[in-house]
Amino acid sequence: MNRRQDDWSRLRQLPLRQVAARLGYRCDPRDRSRFRREGSILSITGEKFCDHRQGCGGGGAIDLVIHAEGTSFPEAVKRLRQPAGELVPEKAAAPGRELVLPPPADSAWPAIRRRLTRERALPADLVAAPGRRGPVHADARGSAVFLATDRHRKPAGAECRGTACIPGRKRFRGMAPGSRKDRGSFRIGGGPATVDTLFIAGSAIDALSAFAMPGSCRTGCVFLSTCGTASRLPAWAEAWKPARIICGFDADAAGDEAAGRLAASDRRVSRIRPAGGKDRNAILVARRREQTARTRTGRTAGSFFPAARSFRPWLPGTETGRRHPGEIKAARNGIPVRSRNNQETGRRGTLESNSVPFLG
Repeated sequence: MNRRQDDWSRLRQLPLRQVAARLGYRCDPRDRSRFRREGSILSITGEKFCDHRQGCGGGGAIDLVIHAEGTSFPEAVKRLRQPAGELVPEKAAAPGRELVLPPPADSAWPAIRRRLTRERALPADLVAAPGRRGPVHADARGSAVFLATDRHRKPAGAECRGTACIPGRKRFRGMAPGSRKDRGSFRIGGGPATVDTLFIAGSAIDALSAFAMPGSCRTGCVFLSTCGTASRLPAWAEAWKPARIICGFDADAAGDEAAGRLAASDRRVSRIRPAGGKDRNAILVARRREQTARTRTGRTAGSFFPAARSFRPWLPGTETGRRHPGEIKAARNGIPVRSRNNQETGRRGTLESNSVPFLG
């Protein structure tokens, strides 16, 4: 075996999980052996892989690159020789594929809005009145559509999230046909001022959730979605020349690995891992549930007693003596009441010796 064949053998034995992540695949949290990206679902077992969407598979890292990118054998070898942070998908959409955005379905919007505000805990003002040209709308299939645009608000694609819950099946998640991640993303925030900070999330819902959290919104900050993990800042967003980039990918192995690649390729990147949940939306939902539970029980944070009821202060003219058994001297509104031993009479009846000293 010559040196070239030795090199090929070494490249074939590269861990498929790492190669898949570098190609833009995202590990399924429910099945650690399954990886997903747009138009492809991989199952990886050792050195073998199988694409359930395309009905084919292979073995080794070289075959995986050829399958995922549609390149030749020499090109796959060349790409695998690159540094870890350089192996990224070359094509975000098929060449010449026309963008087809799902048309808005006004009749489906009320149900989508209820799911976004109740199940996802998004503030109502963010999804209140999107309009037919708004960044969020519903399509005829009952999916939430998040419009992806470039810096000039020109449509470049759309993220689609299914809301129908079918037993035994996962909710649909993908992009509209012809979407180009390298040309635009779903984003919120910013404005006419200069953009100095970018917050990168893995989905449009996470970007909205991060925008909705207290203290997150400020002038000059844009929250955008990469619709999955990314190893570098999109070229269209680089035109803003932000001074700071915050990576808010999911708190899992795939998110940590992608954040590490992103930070290695750009010194402006700082990783802020979600604390208290897998992603920003999980944190937002947990906070909403906690707030709802407090409201139902009538309790406030750090309080033992219900907030709606509190003990009344001592009434003017109320006095108590030494609390010996059978001897309590008190007055209600200046009128003495009778105790068992002192025989003081009044019109209020009898105050028993075991009565609590809170009057009124």
